[in-house]
Amino acid sequence: MKDKLRKFIEHSIPPGAIPSLIYKYMIIGGIGSVIYSLGFWARYFNNYRDLFIRDRDNFVLSGKMMPSFDSLYEGDMYGFKLCALFCIAFVIHYYTYYRQGSKSIYLMKRLPNRFEGHRRAFTVPLLMCVAFLIMSVITTAVYFGLYLLVTPNECLLPVNWQNLGGI
Repeated sequence: MKDKLRKFIEHSIPPGAIPSLIYKYMIIGGIGSVIYSLGFWARYFNNYRDLFIRDRDNFVLSGKMMPSFDSLYEGDMYGFKLCALFCIAFVIHYYTYYRQGSKSIYLMKRLPNRFEGHRRAFTVPLLMCVAFLIMSVITTAVYFGLYLLVTPNECLLPVNWQNLGGI
């Protein structure tokens, strides 16, 4: 599987381009975006602590309500969205790559498939963009599920599905 992915990427970028740059960007962008999204849990646990009061040796519900998910989840997926936008830089880089030195754009236009240059410039950046957006949706779904699971039912506000932010 790993070799198939490596071969696909090598055949989908301009000849001579460095595929390790793509791997590094995906790993660093993904990890950085997940770390940035952890700000949700800092806000969540600050509010979660306020739901309880100490009664001698026990904790009991204070009667407060947990803020809605979308109000706690303000902008935590910007890391994934920013990485998806930076994929445009790869398209620009790959187009300018053909115009450097002896790597002629005219050679790409003379190939049997004249759109080969465009395919090699767009395929991997578009797939990376889709991958970052899918990671954003999965992270949002996991955070929402954990929000519903950890928060006591008595403290939950009615879920407003239209405002499920971050996606």
